[in-house]
Amino acid sequence: LSDHEMHHLRVTLQNKLCETAMEDLRAGGVVTQEEKEEASAAVQDTESSEKQRGKRPRTFLAKQCTLRAASIVQALLCFGVLNAVVLQDVVIPPDELRQLAFELGSNRYKGLQALCMDWTRVGTGGAKHLAEAFRTTASLKAVDITNADLTPKAAEALSEGVAGNESITSLDVSNNSIGAEGLSALMASLALNRRVQSLRVAYNHL
Repeated sequence: LSDHEMHHLRVTLQNKLCETAMEDLRAGGVVTQEEKEEASAAVQDTESSEKQRGKRPRTFLAKQCTLRAASIVQALLCFGVLNAVVLQDVVIPPDELRQLAFELGSNRYKGLQALCMDWTRVGTGGAKHLAEAFRTTASLKAVDITNADLTPKAAEALSEGVAGNESITSLDVSNNSIGAEGLSALMASLALNRRVQSLRVAYNHL
């Protein structure tokens, strides 16, 4: 294929990916029709890619829905300049959460700096998956896992991931049930990772 044909094919595939992602997310009540049209238009004219980046969403927000990890991954791929993923009262099945954590730890999304999982029922199993992601991610700076059914064991798992992380500076695990045992594990991880400047643990049965 010529350079022109390759360019056309790349734009076509990008548009198809964007369209599929937005349809999937819209079906879950995550985005509006206007956002879909704006997203589709953002990948039309690749000659002004720098200007397009300024128009694309900076934050992916999902509220009160059931969401597949693939939907979030598609959004990250479609909107390469996303710097935050915010999930509020979102149901993510355990296997999907494991896939999402794997993607977060893959470092494919260099601009992603913040992850908020509020009321997402992460639990101990999900915390273990996220801890694996924290060990390898190099872009995440702020992590919010509040109201997420975190137990002392979950906090221990997260502490292991945080201890080996080189980018996270803020961690919020408020409104969970990590207890004194979980807090002790997190504090121990801070002794190993001086990059973490803020740790919030309010309302944790301490």
